[in-house]
Amino acid sequence: MTKQNRQRLTDQEKKSIQEMRTNGIGYGTIARTLELSVNTVKTFCRRAMVIRGEGNGERDDKTEVIRRQDLIVPAARVITPVHLDDCQQNLDNYIRSRENGGVKMNSTMTLCEYIDSWLRTFKLNDVKPSTYSRLESSFKALKQHWIVTMSIGQITALEIQEYLNYLAGRGYGISTIKKQFFIISAPLRKAAAMHVIPADPTIGVNIPREDKLKKQSRVIHPYTEDEQKRIWEVVERRNHPGILAIGFMIETGLRAGELLALRWDKVDIPAKRIYVQATITQPTGKTACEYQNSTKSKSSNRVVPLTPRAIKILERIKSQKLDDTWVFADGNGMWISYANLAKHIKQACKSASVEYRGSHAFRHTFATNCYYKGVDVKVLSRLLGHSDISVTMNIYVSLRGDGFEEMYAALMK
Repeated sequence: MTKQNRQRLTDQEKKSIQEMRTNGIGYGTIARTLELSVNTVKTFCRRAMVIRGEGNGERDDKTEVIRRQDLIVPAARVITPVHLDDCQQNLDNYIRSRENGGVKMNSTMTLCEYIDSWLRTFKLNDVKPSTYSRLESSFKALKQHWIVTMSIGQITALEIQEYLNYLAGRGYGISTIKKQFFIISAPLRKAAAMHVIPADPTIGVNIPREDKLKKQSRVIHPYTEDEQKRIWEVVERRNHPGILAIGFMIETGLRAGELLALRWDKVDIPAKRIYVQATITQPTGKTACEYQNSTKSKSSNRVVPLTPRAIKILERIKSQKLDDTWVFADGNGMWISYANLAKHIKQACKSASVEYRGSHAFRHTFATNCYYKGVDVKVLSRLLGHSDISVTMNIYVSLRGDGFEEMYAALMK
């Protein structure tokens, strides 16, 4: 259940909303702090009735607060077996927590204990399994360091900053440092919002500058026109779906997980389009892949047009009659695994005498090709499933060469 759909508020959340609103804090800030939707905060504030006690009109200790939570009606939805299963799971979790005595959050808990409780209480049923797996992986890495032994009531910005500086000094990359900061900051912000601790200790903490780190982020370079030509020569000679997938990614810009999850019922060749509505995930630390009946994000759920080359690839696969469900199938009634896809990409790159850069390089190649064909950046952003066009331009589109020709052409217009 997403935070936007969650209507019931805990007593602690109601108290926090009332206090922050009384102090003049806006709906948006309250929603971000408590990880709630803005509509949920607004609905509570609108329907909560405050009756002042007798006196000079000022609030005093006799003020009575009546919260009309019974009037907050969840949006109507059709009850299906899936929803009933969710309800049963939530009920089972609640019963287990009552039987185990539950965990009372307080400032004397160690950071390790609090994050463990935060994950199970606020994230387990609120994020996708793949996201929860990444959070667990970050937490597992954090537990190797001294900061988790401190009580959350004693942790200050100084200790958090020292930990991030320590990671930077040990040669960790910016991505790892950001993930470690999130697994610390998100739970502590929640603790501060719920008055478990007096204030948020992450305020004022600075993530080390990337250009000062020993380990720089890996930059994925798209394939050049000459490299693409050699790759296509290999793709056109082979019929294995793992090889044909390379050409399909260059032509559509799909993520590897979206490609592997593509089903024939989401392909409409006469209309020259495919519907991207699912992905294959591989939880951190596990070898088995899982089918996720949703995309990476809301913006990733999209319709992608098919070029003549992409249609030709689909027709070649269909003529082999490998599977009636999965487009890129392994011949055994399942999708191709990430490992097998990587193996075929490496083989193709070796045959084409080009560097292996991973499956994501083909997505970058698609973006760069579209840019040089004059595709509007907003359209390109939608094709890639990005929610922010800055991600499209700053990360996915690369200039060919030094960009001199493009700059000169722009100046001569």
